[in-house]
Amino acid sequence: MKSIGATQEHRFVLDYCTDFSVLMASVKDKVIGWCLVDLSSIIFIYYTIWVIILPFVDKEQRIHYLFPDIVYAVAIPLMTGVLGLLFIGSFIAITLLRSMPKDKSN
Repeated sequence: MKSIGATQEHRFVLDYCTDFSVLMASVKDKVIGWCLVDLSSIIFIYYTIWVIILPFVDKEQRIHYLFPDIVYAVAIPLMTGVLGLLFIGSFIAITLLRSMPKDKSN
């Protein structure tokens, strides 16, 4: 019977898991992540004010100049979704076409 001890493989896994440079994101990744979170928050707040709060504000108020017409509140996300699905579908189609084996018919 083998003794219960760390083998070379277990030591490698232990060293790899305790190496914090592998587990931690770089500063650049963190900055990009926080920028994306901030951008998403700003878009969410802007859209929420535009769609939920603005209809209850009088049309004469100056705040209406900061937002497009309410029709675009539906059109912009709809077009973004259609373009996103089109991009995803195109990517899948191109990937499938490139991965097909070529016929060697003479």
